[in-house]
This record gives sequence, structure tokens and C-alpha cells, in this order.
Amino acid sequence: MHNDPNDAYNPVTPAFSQQWVQHLMTSFGPGNAGGVRLWDMDNEPEYWVGTHADIYKINATIMTC
Repeated sequence: MHNDPNDAYNPVTPAFSQQWVQHLMTSFGPGNAGGVRLWDMDNEPEYWVGTHADIYKINATIMTC
């Protein structure tokens, strides 16, 4: 039996995150002008295979910069 991920989840694109960034910049300004200096836009993707196994069938890889 296969689950339809669209029953419970809304797929998003990078444009979704860009809208949030624009909202934060408009609301608080850039970090070098007293606004938010550090952001974490995260949804713990390393855990998704366990909590959202109906969508993510394999473990995420961890990337560091």
C-alpha cells in the first residue's frame, strides 16, 4: 500500500523560504543595521526518515560549511 504524501503534507520550493526571508528583512532589517544577525530555518531533516517515513524513505545526508 502506498500513501499519497499530498494527503498530509504541502510540498514547498525555495521560493517559500525566500518569502520568509523577505518578511524577516522587511520586519527587522539586515543584521548589519541592527536586525536579525543569525537565522536558523530548519525542520530537523535528519529525523524525517523516522518521523515522516511516508515521504522520506532514506536518511538525509548531513552537510557542513
